[in-house]
Amino acid sequence: MVFKGRLSPDPILNDDMKRLKTPNISRFIQLLRNPVCGLYLMALLSFSGLTTAQQVGTQTPVTAATATAQADSPALEQDNSSAAPAILISELAATSDLVAIAKVEFTNYKYRRGFPVDGYADLSILIAYKSAAEADRIRVRDSGLHSNQCYFPTTFPGQDGARFLVFLSRHPDGDFRGNPLTCKLSVLVTDKHRYALRYPLDEQVKLSAEQSSWVTELNFNDPNAFAGSPEMTPGRKAALAAQLDGIVDARGVKYTKGLPIRYFTRLIGTANLQRPSGEGRY
Repeated sequence: MVFKGRLSPDPILNDDMKRLKTPNISRFIQLLRNPVCGLYLMALLSFSGLTTAQQVGTQTPVTAATATAQADSPALEQDNSSAAPAILISELAATSDLVAIAKVEFTNYKYRRGFPVDGYADLSILIAYKSAAEADRIRVRDSGLHSNQCYFPTTFPGQDGARFLVFLSRHPDGDFRGNPLTCKLSVLVTDKHRYALRYPLDEQVKLSAEQSSWVTELNFNDPNAFAGSPEMTPGRKAALAAQLDGIVDARGVKYTKGLPIRYFTRLIGTANLQRPSGEGRY
């Protein structure tokens, strides 16, 4: 072991430190018994261990933060090889009792660590394509955290809630539950006051080749037409914009493509534009 730098003003410690260069184990033990030299070595070893811990510690938070960002950001895709295969909107409609454009009016959820874990959302039906509802306002319940959960964005009374194309089933309690495959797709309002499905769609849903040709450039006039956040770095905004085929905006990334409402009935399928028999599917 070689010590570099200036020697201590203590002559005894200097002499002992010079002897420390010799590979004599017994002399090294004797040096440890010297109170001054022992304290010096303990301090040196503690500093070395602290430095190593700091080097390791600086890597762990960065890795954790990166993993969190990848989980939260659609710009950083993950390997979902175990996820269910994507399905067509018509397949969703065929296994639902209610298919409609609905607006979130109010949510009443219990939260755990910032995530809803139980409660309900009240929705108003704007346009019904396949209806099992007797009223223009329905309640959608869910409980727990699971792969097919159906929670809606937090909405307070009087707030302009988000709009969705919903796929729901009637429950024996009279309320609705989400289709376990996918319960909602985001619907945005254009600058011409028309509805359109936001594109890209959720990863659980796919379009046929013909349906993909219906996707068009749109100018959305909707507060829900943005992804990400204003706090994102320019690099992450650019990556997210490239993935969503959107544009960078002060509020994040703005969606610029969608499926106009004139295609909705064809997406849902004419065979599904009717009320199903039975009380629901569970």
